[in-house]
Amino acid sequence: MWCDVDGLWGGRVGVVGWWQGDSRWVVVEWSR
Repeated sequence: MWCDVDGLWGGRVGVVGWWQGDSRWVVVEWSR
């Protein structure tokens, strides 16, 4: 699910997740 939004935002969602301190930051690395 996050992967879909990540692609739409161009990986920006991953940054937001990192700010929250969740495991969303992993999505950024995975998408990268």
